[in-house]
Amino acid sequence: MIYRFIRIHSKIRTMPEFPDTSAWIKLIDQSNGKAISSGSILNHPSNVTIRYVVANDSNQPVGEIAVMGVLYKDDVKVVPSPLPITWIKLQANQLWKHEYTVTSTGDANEFRATLFGGVGSSITEEDEKNNIFNTKFSFSTTHK
Repeated sequence: MIYRFIRIHSKIRTMPEFPDTSAWIKLIDQSNGKAISSGSILNHPSNVTIRYVVANDSNQPVGEIAVMGVLYKDDVKVVPSPLPITWIKLQANQLWKHEYTVTSTGDANEFRATLFGGVGSSITEEDEKNNIFNTKFSFSTTHK
Protein backbone atom coordinates (compact mmCIF):
# COMPACT_ATOMS: atom_id res chain seq x y z
CA MET A 1 0.00 0.00 0.00
CA ILE A 2 1.35 3.35 -0.94
CA TYR A 3 0.54 6.37 1.15
CA ARG A 4 0.67 9.74 -0.38
CA PHE A 5 1.32 12.70 1.80
CA ILE A 6 0.09 15.93 0.45
CA ARG A 7 1.67 18.95 1.91
CA ILE A 8 -0.43 22.02 1.77
CA HIS A 9 1.32 25.30 1.91
CA SER A 10 -0.77 28.13 3.12
CA LYS A 11 -0.15 31.52 4.41
CA ILE A 12 -0.96 32.07 8.03
CA ARG A 13 -3.31 34.96 8.16
CA THR A 14 -3.77 36.90 11.30
CA MET A 15 -7.14 38.44 11.77
CA PRO A 16 -7.18 41.94 13.17
CA GLU A 17 -8.24 42.01 16.79
CA PHE A 18 -11.47 43.88 17.26
CA PRO A 19 -12.36 45.76 20.40
CA ASP A 20 -14.69 43.92 22.74
CA THR A 21 -16.77 45.78 25.28
CA SER A 22 -18.63 43.95 28.02
CA ALA A 23 -21.44 45.40 30.11
CA TRP A 24 -22.52 44.29 33.57
CA ILE A 25 -24.21 45.54 36.70
CA LYS A 26 -23.03 44.96 40.24
CA LEU A 27 -25.48 45.43 43.11
CA ILE A 28 -23.97 46.55 46.43
CA ASP A 29 -25.72 46.48 49.82
CA GLN A 30 -24.70 49.78 51.42
CA SER A 31 -25.12 48.45 54.97
CA ASN A 32 -22.06 46.21 54.63
CA GLY A 33 -20.46 47.21 51.31
CA LYS A 34 -20.86 43.69 49.90
CA ALA A 35 -22.14 42.61 46.53
CA ILE A 36 -25.55 40.96 46.41
CA SER A 37 -26.82 38.57 43.78
CA SER A 38 -29.58 39.22 41.32
CA GLY A 39 -32.96 38.44 42.85
CA SER A 40 -31.91 39.39 46.39
CA ILE A 41 -34.54 40.68 48.81
CA LEU A 42 -33.42 43.26 51.38
CA ASN A 43 -35.27 44.32 54.51
CA HIS A 44 -36.20 47.94 55.23
CA PRO A 45 -34.29 50.18 55.84
CA SER A 46 -31.78 49.46 53.06
CA ASN A 47 -29.77 51.18 50.37
CA VAL A 48 -28.54 49.46 47.23
CA THR A 49 -25.95 50.93 44.90
CA ILE A 50 -26.40 49.93 41.28
CA ARG A 51 -22.96 49.97 39.68
CA TYR A 52 -23.21 50.10 35.88
CA VAL A 53 -19.89 48.92 34.36
CA VAL A 54 -18.57 48.81 30.80
CA ALA A 55 -15.15 47.31 30.10
CA ASN A 56 -12.98 47.12 27.02
CA ASP A 57 -11.62 43.57 27.22
CA SER A 58 -9.24 43.89 24.31
CA ASN A 59 -5.93 45.44 23.34
CA GLN A 60 -7.66 47.81 20.92
CA PRO A 61 -9.19 51.18 21.86
CA VAL A 62 -12.92 51.55 21.42
CA GLY A 63 -14.17 54.59 19.60
CA GLU A 64 -17.15 56.54 20.84
CA ILE A 65 -19.98 54.28 22.05
CA ALA A 66 -23.29 55.04 23.72
CA VAL A 67 -24.15 53.58 27.12
CA MET A 68 -27.50 53.81 28.87
CA GLY A 69 -28.87 52.47 32.13
CA VAL A 70 -32.56 51.88 32.72
CA LEU A 71 -34.28 51.21 36.04
CA TYR A 72 -37.81 49.90 36.62
CA LYS A 73 -39.60 50.07 39.96
CA ASP A 74 -42.52 47.61 40.09
CA ASP A 75 -42.46 47.47 36.26
CA VAL A 76 -42.68 51.27 35.88
CA LYS A 77 -39.71 53.02 34.31
CA VAL A 78 -37.91 55.36 36.72
CA VAL A 79 -37.69 58.88 35.30
CA PRO A 80 -35.27 60.55 35.01
CA SER A 81 -33.09 57.63 34.02
CA PRO A 82 -30.29 56.78 36.49
CA LEU A 83 -27.92 56.69 33.50
CA PRO A 84 -29.15 58.71 30.52
CA ILE A 85 -27.53 58.08 27.15
CA THR A 86 -23.86 58.90 27.63
CA TRP A 87 -21.12 58.76 25.01
CA ILE A 88 -17.83 57.25 26.19
CA LYS A 89 -14.49 56.19 24.71
CA LEU A 90 -12.47 53.35 26.20
CA GLN A 91 -8.78 52.71 25.84
CA ALA A 92 -7.45 49.14 25.71
CA ASN A 93 -8.32 47.23 28.90
CA GLN A 94 -10.09 50.23 30.43
CA LEU A 95 -13.16 50.17 32.73
CA TRP A 96 -15.90 52.79 32.96
CA LYS A 97 -18.52 52.91 35.71
CA HIS A 98 -21.50 54.90 36.89
CA GLU A 99 -23.25 54.44 40.23
CA TYR A 100 -26.81 55.10 41.32
CA THR A 101 -28.24 54.45 44.80
CA VAL A 102 -31.77 53.27 45.56
CA THR A 103 -33.18 53.66 49.09
CA SER A 104 -36.00 51.55 50.52
CA THR A 105 -39.14 53.45 51.51
CA GLY A 106 -40.71 50.85 53.79
CA ASP A 107 -42.92 49.55 50.99
CA ALA A 108 -42.36 46.25 49.21
CA ASN A 109 -40.83 47.11 45.83
CA GLU A 110 -39.12 45.19 43.06
CA PHE A 111 -36.42 46.87 40.96
CA ARG A 112 -35.04 45.75 37.60
CA ALA A 113 -31.92 47.39 36.18
CA THR A 114 -30.69 47.09 32.61
CA LEU A 115 -27.45 48.34 31.06
CA PHE A 116 -26.96 48.86 27.34
CA GLY A 117 -23.21 49.22 26.70
CA GLY A 118 -22.36 50.07 23.14
CA VAL A 119 -25.48 48.54 21.64
CA GLY A 120 -26.18 49.83 18.16
CA SER A 121 -22.80 51.53 17.74
CA SER A 122 -20.97 51.42 14.43
CA ILE A 123 -17.93 49.79 16.10
CA THR A 124 -17.27 46.21 15.01
CA GLU A 125 -16.71 44.03 18.08
CA GLU A 126 -15.59 40.48 18.74
CA ASP A 127 -18.78 39.74 20.71
CA GLU A 128 -21.89 41.91 20.48
CA LYS A 129 -23.98 39.68 22.78
CA ASN A 130 -22.21 40.80 25.97
CA ASN A 131 -23.33 44.43 25.62
CA ILE A 132 -26.64 44.09 27.49
CA PHE A 133 -27.03 43.10 31.14
CA ASN A 134 -30.10 42.72 33.38
CA THR A 135 -30.41 42.25 37.13
CA LYS A 136 -33.07 42.71 39.79
CA PHE A 137 -33.52 43.14 43.53
CA SER A 138 -36.36 43.80 45.94
CA PHE A 139 -37.08 45.57 49.20
CA SER A 140 -39.45 43.94 51.67
CA THR A 141 -41.59 45.71 54.30
CA THR A 142 -39.88 43.73 57.06
CA HIS A 143 -37.67 45.90 59.26
CA LYS A 144 -34.13 44.89 60.18
